Formats: sequence, structure tokens, C-alpha cells
Amino acid sequence: MKTLLSILCLCVSSFSMNLKVTTLNSPYAVDSILVLDTLIIEEGGSMFFSSGSGLIINSFFKSQGTLSSNNVLSSGESSPTQFDWSGILIRPEASAFIKNTKISDCIECVKSFSKNVTLDSVTILNYGQDAVVINDARLSPVSGIFTYHVVEAGSSKRKSRTPYYLAGGAVLAGLSLTLYFLNKDDEPASTTSTPDNQSNTIKYPDMPGN
Repeated sequence: MKTLLSILCLCVSSFSMNLKVTTLNSPYAVDSILVLDTLIIEEGGSMFFSSGSGLIINSFFKSQGTLSSNNVLSSGESSPTQFDWSGILIRPEASAFIKNTKISDCIECVKSFSKNVTLDSVTILNYGQDAVVINDARLSPVSGIFTYHVVEAGSSKRKSRTPYYLAGGAVLAGLSLTLYFLNKDDEPASTTSTPDNQSNTIKYPDMPGN
């Protein structure tokens, strides 16, 4: 019973782990399926994966290198193959930002069930099955580089147009009112006789929309 409880505790703790990889603890060696809530790889960081290992991201993954110093995720085996490690799996509720990073020697190097993923200047080499799969869509590189970004509906880009719509509507409304009053002033008053107990009335065109 104690053994079973220990196994359960280990499983739960693996789902609440956070890891930061820097130049100080690189290369970070992984020899199993590593399940993390958050993984951040800083500039110049690297991770080496033993055969059969891999990454699962529950919440957030960020790897941001530079053009001159790419972050590296690759096999730690002496003779790397295309099937050494499973790759990076991103769960549906997670998000990822991967920039200036080299990933190699994996079966499915980036497999995401979330659309909230940004790839910017990502190089993937020596992969077994797929380089990048996002929601069952296989991505193709451009000149060997993967780039991917989705702007969701209702994003700031779409919302930024709202003030222009409002301003345009106000201008059109003002123009309509101006034309209406100009037409009203030009139209002669009615001279039809009325009984003494009734006042003369001036008939103007109805306002647009009335």
C-alpha cells in the first residue's frame, strides 16, 4: 500500500514541476518522459535527450535563443538517430513560444494540441515521423525554417478598427443631418388656407429613417 501511495505521489508531483534551463545548467540531461507545467530555456540553453525520453508541457513552454546563439534540443546519444526521443508534446490548454531554436533527432519534434503556439526561426533536423504538427496539421518549412503564428478571432488587430468604424458612422450621421437641414431651409412654406381656429403648418420632409 505504501508503495502504491508513493507512486501516486510521484505522478502528481510530476504534473506541478517547473524548470528553467540556463547556460549554467546546460546541457540539461533528460533520460525519461519529463512532464512539466512550465519550461523556460534561456538564451544559450540546451537539453540533451536519452533514447526513449521526451517532453510533455502542461501549461507554458518558452525557448528563446538568438540568431547567433540558438537554443538546442537534441539527442544525447553518441550516435544520434531520427527516433532517439519522442519530441515536445504541448497539451490543448498550454501555450508555447519557440524562437531561434534548433530541435533534432526526434520522432515528432513539436506536436501541439493547442493553437496558441508561436514558432519563429525554428530549425528542425533529422526527425523521424513529423517535424511540426499543430492540431493534426503538418507544417512545412520555408528554406529549412519553421514559422507559425495564429491570430485568433477577436484579437487586438480586429478590435483596433472599431474607433474608425465609430468615427466613420459619426461623419455620415453629421452629413445626413446637414443635408436634411439645408433641404429644409430651401423648401417654401405651405400657403394652404386653414380655418381661424387652426394655425398654419409648415410641412417638411420626414427625417431619414422615420
